Amino acid sequence: MNELDRFRDFRRGVAPPSGDAKGRASARLAGAIAGAHTAGAHRRSLRGSLAHAGGRRRRVVLVAAAALVAVVGTASAFSTVRDFILDKDDQSVDYCIGAALSPQVISFRSTDGVPLHGLLLGSGQNGIVLYGAGGNFRGSLCDWLPFAQTLARRGYRVLAVDVRPLPRRTGLAQLRATHFERDVVRAERELVRRGARRVLVGGAALGGTAAMTAAALIPRSDLAGVVVLSTLRKFGVMNAAAAARKVTAPSFFGVGSLDSPFVDEVRKLYAASASKRKELVVARSSGNGTQLLERSWAPASFRTKLLTFIAAAFRS
Repeated sequence: MNELDRFRDFRRGVAPPSGDAKGRASARLAGAIAGAHTAGAHRRSLRGSLAHAGGRRRRVVLVAAAALVAVVGTASAFSTVRDFILDKDDQSVDYCIGAALSPQVISFRSTDGVPLHGLLLGSGQNGIVLYGAGGNFRGSLCDWLPFAQTLARRGYRVLAVDVRPLPRRTGLAQLRATHFERDVVRAERELVRRGARRVLVGGAALGGTAAMTAAALIPRSDLAGVVVLSTLRKFGVMNAAAAARKVTAPSFFGVGSLDSPFVDEVRKLYAASASKRKELVVARSSGNGTQLLERSWAPASFRTKLLTFIAAAFRS
């Protein structure tokens, strides 16, 4: 078993290490990946194989690094994994968009002027914003794509948004200072501009923190509901817990039962919610964020419950 496997076991709740062991796990993981970082040929090979896999393994490693920061309180593994896996010049964030979907890509600017782009699917007056993991994590739009297409077929106007562009070597301090919630607010406005009368905002991982934080800034008459998956209560300038105490719109909280430490974070966020119509679904899964929408990661019942919640939110 290599160091990454050991950390995955720790993250999934298998033989939780002591506080000292957590520190050793952090150092081993950072050291193991930092060593691999020096092998340029191996790095290029890994990067290519990750892109070929559609980003699934890349997402798993990045989630592991983010979880390590949350549990252990160190940014070393995060920055090392990020720089090792991600390369803005060599990878396309829109690896899932082919010729059939390219006409539906739109561009707009966040409330602070940062350029954004997303994929607009479906039609109708019920709009849904889907926002992915925060920071320099690549492929968030593509992580949402299968679910976005399902929603579009059900009659919703869906805008899946790529995370705002950041420099490749963005550090944890800069991530914490970034207002990702502004992107969600602007995406909601974009859907309204294009004909939606009410909008539900959803996000996964740090995207969920952004979605809940943004929900408190959206007029209640426009906000149909909020969906957060595997979400931290607070990250840097974003405070989803404080926002949840103000948001009265229907709210859905989803997490995998084996996805520590997010289970506790989501439960506490649910408890803080002021919504009278809120739902907490803890799936038997180690999946994180949009992985919970994939049958290979979580029971199909999770996806069914989420779709049922969304339909009810627009009827309320």
